[in-house]
Amino acid sequence: MRKLFNTLLGLFTFGKGIKRKISGFELRIPAGYHNYFEPDYELNNINFINNYISPGMKVIDIGAHIGLLSVVIARKTGPAGKVYSFEPTPSTHALLKQTIAINGLEAIIQPQTQAVSDKKGVTHFYVTDIAAHNSNSLANNKRNYGNEHSIEVPLISVDEFVQEQTIDKIDFIKIDAEGAEFSVLKGLVQTIDRCKPKMILALHPASIANFGDSLGAIWDFVQQHGYKVIYRSDEVDRDFFVRQDDLFDVFLLRNSQ
Repeated sequence: MRKLFNTLLGLFTFGKGIKRKISGFELRIPAGYHNYFEPDYELNNINFINNYISPGMKVIDIGAHIGLLSVVIARKTGPAGKVYSFEPTPSTHALLKQTIAINGLEAIIQPQTQAVSDKKGVTHFYVTDIAAHNSNSLANNKRNYGNEHSIEVPLISVDEFVQEQTIDKIDFIKIDAEGAEFSVLKGLVQTIDRCKPKMILALHPASIANFGDSLGAIWDFVQQHGYKVIYRSDEVDRDFFVRQDDLFDVFLLRNSQ
């Protein structure tokens, strides 16, 4: 029934989506998904993007979902920039491509189907049948709803992707990997050491543990690579970082930035 409703709504809006204002930013969202986001959704992250992304930058968006932040980023980079948006869930990837199209950003945003980790190959990815579900993951969280099941998806690391695409510089990275955060970070060592990108890192403590990693290991990694950790507007220490038990986002800036 929901699928039929979304189809009819899409026809009614002539496939152009519905205009929304999210955290002060106007964009079009595919019909049927326009109420998915609260008016202040991702406010802190969008403020960080506004402050640190400028025209011409090259950006990687890992866990792009249906593309809200990819659109915000692309509007900031402008036509001289490029956004590489990774979303491996097939149905969500289709919505990502739709979001890109209805916002007229096909020349800036390049959607990618791979899951991102620390190696290249093929792997299991855990999804549900819930449309646009935002917590599909490489981590098996054993959810007992939405008919969770695994699918095979291509896997790549940031370092391999950058090398294969001969990208000269990455200025900014957003990571929302639903538990695979440490694997993503380990796969971009060359990129962060060479390019020193600013980063948004979404952290999912329970899923990180399910994937066999820890907040402590992530903290040690970012410190070893010369980053300070900002929560909202304040720099935090290791004790604060490892004590978190619910989803939280941090900003990573090089100590000299």
